[in-house]
Amino acid sequence: MVYEIAMLNPDKVGIISKAYTGYDMSKYDKTHGLKLLLFADESKKIIKGCYMAIEATSNTDLEKVHYKKTNGLSGYVIYYNLDGSTSNGVVYSNGKPIYKIKNSSESEVMMVKKQIESGGDRNVQGCSTQFIETGYTYCVYTPYSENCGWQSTGYSSYTTCDQEEDVNQDPDSYTGGGGGGGGGGNGNSTSGPPILKEIKVDSTARPCVDTIATAVISKAAEIQNVLSNLLSLSNVNASAAISTMANSSTYKIKIGEHLFNDQTKYNSDGSSYLIRKNGVTNDTTGFIYLNKLMLNDGTDLAVAATLIHELMHSYMVYGIHHTTGLERDVFRDMNMFLFDQSGAPFANQGVPQHIQMANTYVNSMAALLTSYATSRGILTSPDSSISLSEYCKDIFWQDLQHSQAYIAAPNKNRSASNGEREYKNTYNSTKKKKC
Repeated sequence: MVYEIAMLNPDKVGIISKAYTGYDMSKYDKTHGLKLLLFADESKKIIKGCYMAIEATSNTDLEKVHYKKTNGLSGYVIYYNLDGSTSNGVVYSNGKPIYKIKNSSESEVMMVKKQIESGGDRNVQGCSTQFIETGYTYCVYTPYSENCGWQSTGYSSYTTCDQEEDVNQDPDSYTGGGGGGGGGGNGNSTSGPPILKEIKVDSTARPCVDTIATAVISKAAEIQNVLSNLLSLSNVNASAAISTMANSSTYKIKIGEHLFNDQTKYNSDGSSYLIRKNGVTNDTTGFIYLNKLMLNDGTDLAVAATLIHELMHSYMVYGIHHTTGLERDVFRDMNMFLFDQSGAPFANQGVPQHIQMANTYVNSMAALLTSYATSRGILTSPDSSISLSEYCKDIFWQDLQHSQAYIAAPNKNRSASNGEREYKNTYNSTKKKKC
């Protein structure tokens, strides 16, 4: 038994065979669809699940395209496991399966790319390898304009051959394991990568730092494999970034604490105000130092927010200095504000990294902080006018208030006020504090 659920896809996650811009983005919705498939056994217990992404290359009523019933579709169907990885897929022509799609390893992609770049042919022994780009749409906002486009996150491929066995007897089927659909269909995956804890807390830091850091990193791994959040990259990409570092065997960072005194700044009218650095990340090693003053004054939610903010800085250091080949290409496409027009990273990364956070990561940073908050028993927002997730988002915008990225904050006064609650542990904060 298969349950099929049509999904909203506001971030337009999935496959794409041609570029879309802000001027023709409406065409995307007419040619792309996303469905959730849940597979049940005879007792109706959910045993696995996957996503079914559809791209039509000719006029097709996508509402009539179902699992193994394609209604004359010409185009692509790709199945994604619940952990976000590609399982398999099919190329259709007038409703008939003609080629299989398989997930491509980085080495396979690089081999074919090098072959093509060297003037060779991608066709080998009667077979031809084609690549389908995976990714999602993005919009970059400034005070005066909006520019939308497509960001690549990798490739899937299909190899077409003359042999009849290129399409097997049941080509339409999802062949993956489902990424751990979860007993009883609760949607939680338990098959994600283990935390190898390559993000280590320095022994000189107070114990609460290790406790909060461990919880944040664990929640990042969970979010990366939670069914509902994988429907939107905007809710998962920060957790995926942190999990990448936590499981890296080559990039090892430490988290410690250090005293950074408040700095006095002056307005144009001569009045003064104080700026506090809640944390600092080394732009070469990625090591993180939390400000002792922040640890003294802030709630645990403020400490967790600072950790997530600095971990994102560390991830950007990782991407700039420690990635190569296809991984670097994907990182650069995902983090375009960090690079100049020639593709080289900006020498001064302070402003670009904050702009990247504001445009790409704020939602997913807030999703991770919300997950941490609920694990601590914080179930509602101290600001009764907004949800807990919006409250967590405000805290990250408050972190950005002294940067150029702050112009994108949707509610500057509210975010400054709500951030202050947690960083100063005022009477109307979450009041959870162990540091």
